[in-house]
Amino acid sequence: MNKKNYRLLIFPAIALLIAAVFALTQRPADQHVRVIPDGRGSGCFSMHFETMGTDAHLVVYASTQEEAGHYLNSARNTVQNIAFLMSFYNPQSDITALNEAGAGENVEVSEKTYQVVSSAKQFFELTHGAFDITYTPLKEIWRQAQKNDRLPSDSALQDVLARIGSGKIELLENNRVRLKREGMSLDLGGIAKGFAIDQAIEEMKKLGCRSALVDIGGDMVVLGRKENGEKWRVQVRDPFGKFNGPVMLSVEDTAVATSGDYARYYTIADKRFSHIIDPRSGRPVKNVPSVTIIAPTALEADALATAVSVMGARRGMELIDSLEGVESMIMERTDDGEIITYSSDEFSEYEISEQVD
Repeated sequence: MNKKNYRLLIFPAIALLIAAVFALTQRPADQHVRVIPDGRGSGCFSMHFETMGTDAHLVVYASTQEEAGHYLNSARNTVQNIAFLMSFYNPQSDITALNEAGAGENVEVSEKTYQVVSSAKQFFELTHGAFDITYTPLKEIWRQAQKNDRLPSDSALQDVLARIGSGKIELLENNRVRLKREGMSLDLGGIAKGFAIDQAIEEMKKLGCRSALVDIGGDMVVLGRKENGEKWRVQVRDPFGKFNGPVMLSVEDTAVATSGDYARYYTIADKRFSHIIDPRSGRPVKNVPSVTIIAPTALEADALATAVSVMGARRGMELIDSLEGVESMIMERTDDGEIITYSSDEFSEYEISEQVD
């Protein structure tokens, strides 16, 4: 191949690479995604798109498809802007700015990011460290362990644990955040999705929407009831087939989130380890493969589902029972591999035996 033809091949490839990087780093504009009639009945419309590394499914009831598109596109833009601000992988996000700053450096972030980091610190305190957005170095050490097919040493874990703990995050005036220890790294993946769902619902409410469902990666909030006056019906994941048929919940103005280790895990020396890491010990959790939370907001449900997975069934249920308006179903794996299910006192009030929406 001569040099001229070689250049002709290289230049388009470089252009495509530049375009891809540019697309990743640009704040999302008011783009429109296809709005389609939904199978739930007359006046119901839906939208699907990808965000935060997963699928989003939005549903509304509206008088016309145009009205539905107004609600759905506004909600989508809200979600994508939050994803832009809080993405661990976006080089222009608030989180990247924080993670790249040195210890003791003040970093000004958006009001929304500041709000989510503040909430995360509250859940860190509430769960005695079981929920922790500073766990990222632990995730990296276990990913490397899987790559090397060798468990991390105790000394390596102790070295990483010195950089873990949301108590080492300082919240300052004017939306400024400071990390106390060198080598700290934040990841809002366990709470930003819930916040985005809540904000999408709030945006649609401001526009006049009274009936909607926002589902991102299986975590969701439902607004009001369906057009016919019935509550929304959602299905709880049952990865082990413990029940005679799917578990259905009947809900309105409520969030539902599930956390589990049944779909994602590390494999090291032919053994499977949960992808959920206990930030207090630095090791994968063992005994709670699935947690479903019902809560007033998706932010609460998202954070609590992760925290209870770490805390275990007994302490997790004690926490849930102490919180107003929060219910839970916890699956616990015994030492002999049996799966036992625990539910909070009022969880059964949401359960029904009808078809999912």
